[in-house]
Amino acid sequence: MSDIFICLCLLSIIFIIVMQSPVDVFSPDGISSTDSSVFQYVARVINNGGLPYKDAFDHKGPLLYLIDALGLSLSKHGIWFIECLFMAASVFGVYKTARMLCNKWQALTTVLILFAPMYDFFEGGNTTEEYTFAFQTWALFIFLDYLINEKISGIRVIICGALLGLTLFIRANMIPVWIVFCIYITFKLLFRKKFRQLLVFIIQFFAGLLSVSVPIILYLTVNSIFGDFIDQYIIFNLIYSANPYGVMLTVPQFSIIVMRKVPAVAAGIIMMILLLILDKRKDRLQLNILSAVLIALSLFMTTMTSVFYWHYGILLIPSLIFPYASFLDLIISFNKDNPPVKLISIKSLTIVVKLMLIIGMIVFLISDKWLGMIMECRRDLDNYKSGTCDSYSREFDDLILFIDGNTIDMDLISVYGNYASVYNASNRFSASVYEYQRPVRDYIPGMIDKYIEDLKNNSPALIIVTEPPDDKTAAFLNCFYTLKAQFGDSFTVYSPKK
Repeated sequence: MSDIFICLCLLSIIFIIVMQSPVDVFSPDGISSTDSSVFQYVARVINNGGLPYKDAFDHKGPLLYLIDALGLSLSKHGIWFIECLFMAASVFGVYKTARMLCNKWQALTTVLILFAPMYDFFEGGNTTEEYTFAFQTWALFIFLDYLINEKISGIRVIICGALLGLTLFIRANMIPVWIVFCIYITFKLLFRKKFRQLLVFIIQFFAGLLSVSVPIILYLTVNSIFGDFIDQYIIFNLIYSANPYGVMLTVPQFSIIVMRKVPAVAAGIIMMILLLILDKRKDRLQLNILSAVLIALSLFMTTMTSVFYWHYGILLIPSLIFPYASFLDLIISFNKDNPPVKLISIKSLTIVVKLMLIIGMIVFLISDKWLGMIMECRRDLDNYKSGTCDSYSREFDDLILFIDGNTIDMDLISVYGNYASVYNASNRFSASVYEYQRPVRDYIPGMIDKYIEDLKNNSPALIIVTEPPDDKTAAFLNCFYTLKAQFGDSFTVYSPKK
């Protein structure tokens, strides 16, 4: 009975989180977030016979667009259903990983705490972090099951390599789990002179990695977009990370921001510090150190980009599974009459109790996160029952009606700024490879010249300006286009001069 209850709790957690999406099945007219709209636009280009990078600019891995293309080909809400599957894999992965370290109730508590930050981190969903979360979690499960229970097989090693490949072709900096544990296991086997086992592991791991990488590289090569992939996914991201136009967050700065906003992260880091100081179990010493390194590396990886968005924080969640589950198990062990290992000195018990009171207060703050998500879920369900549809804005709705009334499906348009949702809602395509220009124009010299050249060659039926244009675009509009309509302060529409 308890297993059924826990399973229902996990399913409820999954449902509540995915209902934070603006395009869930109960929001028929919802509009995706800025990044998600771009990913969906590229997916639409693919489904229309085009190619990522060549026919639509963006700097994420190709697997992300293929996932969205699959979702769009299934149904209007196909992407949301795929998100449900990935979130289920993440939630059950966190539970299974925590279960190796503590009992089922402590594991459920770990899940409840670690998914509370999704109130801040989800940000509309369909993000690179959301999809790679599942891959990271199950890779962590495989690594820990090997180190704790010595349970390993060729299939598991191959899967672990494949999960790395899937992650790399979505977003390359989401790999701290593999970096930490692959390096540790390699040196561990070398130190023990298990060269044959290490060689077998390497072969199996790379077999899994290549099983994902080769088909994707072939897809890119056969379609002659491998060079575009390198330019946009690797070179552009390196330039973007270097951030010549902004101020990069340091690890301490990022940590302070996140811990203030998301107490569960702060509590997890405190628990990790306590484990390093107080946990006397010899079999956990190395794992405690590994977990601390994983948290530090995850924090570093999260600050690699030029600007900070809350969905980056999802990268931290896998690194916090071990400290939460281990610490909960450590505390419960105090109540055992005959603990198998002397975990902590009696002198330290008072300190632990005081710290636990503090941590308890911090963790208690996750209740407002869950309450916020539950209220959002309830609002969507109530709107669905009453037939009330969410609207992005009145101006946006009027703009889409205007586009529908003044163009046909085959017409190309252009949206200046970063509003790919206009293309998706109007079912139109961009007259330029650059379906959005900000912040790309700040990082690629000559990008605006290429954008204007595309406009000259493809003559968009309408150009929608969503922010003050740069000088070159303003000059182009002044020469060849005339003001057609204005929708509030958000959208200015231009049509060709006759």
